[in-house]
Amino acid sequence: MRARAYDLRTYLLAEVADASGNAFGCVDDAVPGTDVLIVKHLEPDPIFDADPNDPTAIPNGVLDFPPPGLLPARTYVITTSETGILVDGADVPPPVGEGETYARGIAWPYSFQVFYVRLNADPNAAEPRTLTRKILRMVGSSMTIDQEDLVSGVEDMRIRFRYDSDNDGEVDRIGYADDPSGSIYDLDDDIDNWDLVGSMEVFLLLRSDEDPDYVDEKTYTLGDRTVTPAGADQNRWRLLVDQYITLRNPNLVIHGGGV
Repeated sequence: MRARAYDLRTYLLAEVADASGNAFGCVDDAVPGTDVLIVKHLEPDPIFDADPNDPTAIPNGVLDFPPPGLLPARTYVITTSETGILVDGADVPPPVGEGETYARGIAWPYSFQVFYVRLNADPNAAEPRTLTRKILRMVGSSMTIDQEDLVSGVEDMRIRFRYDSDNDGEVDRIGYADDPSGSIYDLDDDIDNWDLVGSMEVFLLLRSDEDPDYVDEKTYTLGDRTVTPAGADQNRWRLLVDQYITLRNPNLVIHGGGV
């Protein structure tokens, strides 16, 4: 999973969990058939080797402004106008002084997140489904993929992607993580180049605890998928949330470097 986290060739990936709840080789407890989303981005809190707003500040070739500089518990992408390198804060970063490979480099905190609907292994759990994310963080003395639950009672997640199929700068197609051919949009092409995705629409279906006095007979539409509660699942209140997200500065291109 670390290899997937440190791979900067793609900033966005999605996959549908298989019948066993597996996806991307790192998720093994997802609700089968729900979407699993990987998002990578650089946070707008850069670290410099001197205050860029102070014309009298003298660069020292070390990424230490603002103090305390690089944090051991974070991961960073150090970039110049031509190249970049991914490093953990606990590692020794490359010098950024004049004449160095990463001269005048800037360190950007790097975020890696995996969002999915987790199926609780305990059959007696009050709410067996939870929106969960995996993140890159320091645990003990090593960087690892950790997990945290976000929202209890999320029953399903489906994501609709809008993308530029002919790379002309205009979004002209709609598709899903699995093969969109045969969907209600009758697309003929898979989304095999995630860098072309310009926006996405996230559908989340939330449900309450069981309420024996209520029967849910509604049908919920999550993009190309419909969910109609049946049996004991009808004794829950539900809310469908639909959020449209524009992806800004989507292309994260690192020309060189490593961990």
